[in-house]
Amino acid sequence: MRKNNPSISIIIPCYNYGAYLMEAVDSVLASTFRDFEIIVVDDGSDEAETIAVLSEINRPKTLVIHQKNKGLPVARNAGISLSLGKYILCLDADDMIRPMLLEKSFHVLESRPEVGVVATLPQYFGDQNYIWRPIPFSFYQSLRENLLHPACLFRRDVWEKVGYYDENMRAGFEDWEFWIRVAKAGWQFARIEEPLFLYRKHGPSMISESKKHRREIFSYIKRKHPDLYAPSKQIALFKQWFLDTLKAGEYVILLIGLLRCTLPYTLRAAMFDFYQMVCQMGDKKGSI
Repeated sequence: MRKNNPSISIIIPCYNYGAYLMEAVDSVLASTFRDFEIIVVDDGSDEAETIAVLSEINRPKTLVIHQKNKGLPVARNAGISLSLGKYILCLDADDMIRPMLLEKSFHVLESRPEVGVVATLPQYFGDQNYIWRPIPFSFYQSLRENLLHPACLFRRDVWEKVGYYDENMRAGFEDWEFWIRVAKAGWQFARIEEPLFLYRKHGPSMISESKKHRREIFSYIKRKHPDLYAPSKQIALFKQWFLDTLKAGEYVILLIGLLRCTLPYTLRAAMFDFYQMVCQMGDKKGSI
């Protein structure tokens, strides 16, 4: 029986990821924060192992629903529509969270009503092992790059007011376009400077595949939000970002941001990789 009105609903879409699904579910069940529900959305899986795993899930707080294969954005929206939580977290079936993620993110949203989304640092594991430190979120920079991972805790009100995940974006980056709409609506973003989200690197994934289509996806986003990419709006957002970053004394971020605005995408990506390497020099590789 489902609990009425849990504080947090975790939505786990799954398409043929039965090999990893239970690790994702169990990572949520190990959370220090206990007032949650899990909704696993089977997006029309047709692989034998996944079908078997989905049919045998018997975990507390966990509901499994099935739909025809319609893509990740539809699966997320379906899960959220059936959820009861005040706050929402979408977790891919091959990823995990650390025990403190829900608790710490929950307290940020409870104490800061102006914040709509809470991110943490991602810890990559599997084929690669490092902590990703994106530059701080800003509306201006978010229009050029996706600065957040998908597994952020956000208010249900945010999803209801700005609109659902764009179900046309089956090629990926639907979370990027969603964050843009959240920022456009005036919500603030917070980040916990701890690696509490575990992102699995393994062969081809939805994210790695979507990067191949980045140019087309970016063009789609610009067509969908012409007001945000109009020259006058870009200039206004750039000025605000520049002044805010300068005032905060984040001179390295300012330099990186300026270069990212002027260099071609491939060079920006290389520069960002260098930034990550410098950050990682001060990090100890986390253990899973």
